[in-house]
Amino acid sequence: TVAEALAPKYSGDTRADMLFDWSSDFFYSGILNYIPNSNNTIYYSFNTNNVSRVVWQGSVALNNVEGFNNQQKVATQEALNYVSDITGIHFQYTDDVNQANLFFGNADIVGSSNIMGQTLPYLTQDYKADKYGNVTYYHPMSVIALNKSNHFAYDLMNPVKGNYGYATILHELGHFLGLQHPNNNPNSSNTEWTIM
Repeated sequence: TVAEALAPKYSGDTRADMLFDWSSDFFYSGILNYIPNSNNTIYYSFNTNNVSRVVWQGSVALNNVEGFNNQQKVATQEALNYVSDITGIHFQYTDDVNQANLFFGNADIVGSSNIMGQTLPYLTQDYKADKYGNVTYYHPMSVIALNKSNHFAYDLMNPVKGNYGYATILHELGHFLGLQHPNNNPNSSNTEWTIM
């Protein structure tokens, strides 16, 4: 069912489980099981033509959306390879906006001047279920936007391993995969061992 697809799968290790965002609209823990022929692959794109379709609780909006520059694309591909090595999830580039699950772009993020990046689910998720509520098709979509008007904009536009721009891309990928800030969990506020 859709509820099963969106339910987090906990590991039993509270140090790791405290990062799982059970309320996430884009939690990928079990999602790949519901995408037909996914082969554990998530498709991503730097094509930002459809990014205006996203919102987040009505309080954060994306304005003046632009595509990533070459340095951002290289850093994103490095970050995706790193995440793939850890998770076993494969990330495959596509220009086809109808195939992509994840979009990357730059924007003026309205809602807070302190936001370096934001991971936003699409307003509507594309899925089909049979008459019993079993998911037969699911095409989740999200966007990761870097805030080009943030005071760390130089790092965000020129991400390399070790700077805030690269760390922000990794952090937002964590949100995309369903992780939350550890201080969102009442059982922990320790950020020493996590990029989250």
